[in-house]
Amino acid sequence: MAEERILLVLPSLTAMGGGIELYCRQLIGALTRVRPQAKLHAVLGREATLAQPELLDAPALARLGVSGADARGRIPRISQLVAAAGRAALSFRPTLVVCGHVNYAVLCQRLAWLGGARLWTLLYGIEAWNVRARGPARALVASDRLISISSFTAAQVLRTLPLEPGKLSVLPNAVDLERFRPGAPSAAIETRLRNLARPRLLTVCRLDAAEAYKGVDFVIEALALLPAAKRPSYLMVGNGSDLPRLRALAAARSVDVEFYGRAGDGELPDLYRASNLYVMPSRNEGFGYVFIEAMACGLPVIAGCVDGSVDALAGGSLGLLVNPIDPRAIADAIVAQLEGRTPAALRDGARLRSEVASRFSQDAFDRTLAALFA
Repeated sequence: MAEERILLVLPSLTAMGGGIELYCRQLIGALTRVRPQAKLHAVLGREATLAQPELLDAPALARLGVSGADARGRIPRISQLVAAAGRAALSFRPTLVVCGHVNYAVLCQRLAWLGGARLWTLLYGIEAWNVRARGPARALVASDRLISISSFTAAQVLRTLPLEPGKLSVLPNAVDLERFRPGAPSAAIETRLRNLARPRLLTVCRLDAAEAYKGVDFVIEALALLPAAKRPSYLMVGNGSDLPRLRALAAARSVDVEFYGRAGDGELPDLYRASNLYVMPSRNEGFGYVFIEAMACGLPVIAGCVDGSVDALAGGSLGLLVNPIDPRAIADAIVAQLEGRTPAALRDGARLRSEVASRFSQDAFDRTLAALFA
């Protein structure tokens, strides 16, 4: 049997700290388990060497070759990426090219064609929902397999591209069930939040202006509709360019928001445990990894009903789905959850964790990936 060599062209693995990076790390970890004899090499668009190698599993780190683009110097990053990918393809001679972002689809199609390799392309969220540019669209159609993070993203792609039946598969995120589990928050977190009365709402997301669709502003508007006696505390974890606008909105609506800033990896599970309800009425979420993290910690959730959040909440069987641009609907859902007027199954922390473990464990991720190869 010919040696299997898998070349992955990805935005980053450890430099950016986003959901796409996390998904790519999970994929590489799974590849080391389900394709134990394969050689692996990653070409990265935003780091020439791993900025935080400790974020990768030790077996994956030991098996993975890495090259990529360095932000320093005068050569544009995309030119560095193309050069690094070309060198890797020539020396590595892949049998499978995995394209880690629609922006790299044309490059990866050419790499696969030149080497006679198969091409798999990963699809996450809004970047893949309406691909109209001729080059990327043709590259997606030419892929041997498209792997979507959610059935919602898969449906959006099928609306716009003429794909062969069976070419598109769904491989949702996995959650680390050892790290994200119920329990008491650490004393350090409780001390930091001591002035934040319970019940506490929690949102965890980037606050970049380009990602205003996360819905933090609509949560603030919703809380402004509630009388003081029914208004919970609101803990917002994250940072970004949209923070000044959100601070101004909270002040204008007289809503107290604890803008925590970015949480360290060690803090995040405790922040879920220190809260009573997770709320993020997003409008353009590809999947919503934070929802399964929250539920793995036993935390009830509220999400928007118009995007990939529906997948994470299993169509509403794991949490409340609301109109993400209706502050009154969001406010009513918050009060109903906190007052126990929603179905008990949506507030049963043990059940939520059990369902997440069944649907979104690393074992489930590995089994689905192995089936794609089969």
